[in-house]
Amino acid sequence: MLVNDTVFFTSSASEGRELWKTDGTLAGTVRVKDIRPGSGSSYPTLLTKVNGTLFFKANDGVHGEELWKSDGTEIGTMMVRDIGSSSFDGLWATDEMVDVNGTLYFSADDGIHGGEVWKSDGTESGTLMVRDANTTNFAASPRSFAERNGLLYFFHGGGAFGSGRGLWVTDGTEAGTTRVLYISTGLSESEGLKNINGTLFFMADGGDAGTELWKSDGTTNGTVLVKDINPGWKSSSPKFFTELNGKVYFDAAHETFGRELWVSDGTEIGTQLVRDIYVGNSSSNLSGLTNVEDTLLFSANDSIHGSELWESDGSSDGTAIVKDIKPGGWLSDSDPSWIVNVNGTLYFAADNNANWELWSSDGSPENTIRRGEVYWTQQLYNANGSLYFQAYGNGVGWELWIVDKAISEIAVLGNGQSIDDGDTVPSAANGTDFGSVSSTNGSVLRTFSISNLGEFALSLTGTPRVAFTGPNANDFSIVQLPEPTIAPGLSTTFQVL
Repeated sequence: MLVNDTVFFTSSASEGRELWKTDGTLAGTVRVKDIRPGSGSSYPTLLTKVNGTLFFKANDGVHGEELWKSDGTEIGTMMVRDIGSSSFDGLWATDEMVDVNGTLYFSADDGIHGGEVWKSDGTESGTLMVRDANTTNFAASPRSFAERNGLLYFFHGGGAFGSGRGLWVTDGTEAGTTRVLYISTGLSESEGLKNINGTLFFMADGGDAGTELWKSDGTTNGTVLVKDINPGWKSSSPKFFTELNGKVYFDAAHETFGRELWVSDGTEIGTQLVRDIYVGNSSSNLSGLTNVEDTLLFSANDSIHGSELWESDGSSDGTAIVKDIKPGGWLSDSDPSWIVNVNGTLYFAADNNANWELWSSDGSPENTIRRGEVYWTQQLYNANGSLYFQAYGNGVGWELWIVDKAISEIAVLGNGQSIDDGDTVPSAANGTDFGSVSSTNGSVLRTFSISNLGEFALSLTGTPRVAFTGPNANDFSIVQLPEPTIAPGLSTTFQVL
């Protein structure tokens, strides 16, 4: 979690899993505090930024799982309030925190009222239950938090007899916390409320139609079923809601097509199947929907290539596989996961028989490449244009890694002088100006180098690895090709005649 140019994360050392921070340098990567002293772990989770302060859930071994905050210093890392009186109260069942207009909202159980919505300004006295909506005191914590027009919307499970069940809204006051609509829900975090241009999309079970796509404008009359995608009592159970060009894209089930990619503009007629990727009633196992420069990128299985990287512009014809990273048929899955957009480049973890290495893609097969020899890559995170992730490296074990987009990863030199990217002006200084040469018996041989300035192996994936363009391209030839892979800190050479 990025807070004031500092990335906070959790890591395990001799003190157990605790809160750490980094500024992207080795010296600036340190533990913030041993919240649970000794070898035990406090397991900080749900790291959330509000007004420059980090909030999270942690267990100090005394109070159970409670709300904590940190300003990045040991002394400034402290429990906000001991909400629950036992290890089964407090925040033990909390799986969401959200910032709405500078106020932290979360679910908690004080041991008296059951799971309810709470808010905090970072002080003990300012950490309060918003309203006791579930008066039956059964464990059914609020979930699927989403902000719309400065208000918090959420689903409440209610209780054994349905007290409080349905879609709710709050402005942070008891009087301003009201139920929008009584409706049955069976939501998990990834399947819940999603604000798309002011309209809340979600899945819900409204009765005879099963669990289907719904929408809400925040009012009772404006909370309606969009479409019965899987007709009758059967459910489409839509999930992974992602915005692209003002529409919502999602994964949904249909008795004819299986689980596939769908799109909706919020109307029944505008809710349609994008493409039956795995033809027939089997499912494409879609996951990781991510909008990168107005293109959807995701993982899917078409029964031919296994689970691989796909892209879509929202049309059937524009939905296609990007690259078969792990060839070998429908049982050979590279399973792209932890998909994240960093400055228009897609980064993800994939398995090409090398244990989940780091890959990147711009949506083209030739630029979908393995980034380096690190394994079991996970927890990818974009912080100010730099990619942070956890991975296993030979000789160093499990550690935090960074790909800094501000640092050039490749240098091409001639005569020891840099040749800038995109430079098309020949220069005698860097050897790109070959001068005048006899067309009958003259020749000039020049050597150029390619250096890897990055932290991962550099792969030259083009075919050929060096090519000539322009009106005089046929006057040149390659005498020596560069090596296809360059280790970090090393270089390779190629010669042009």
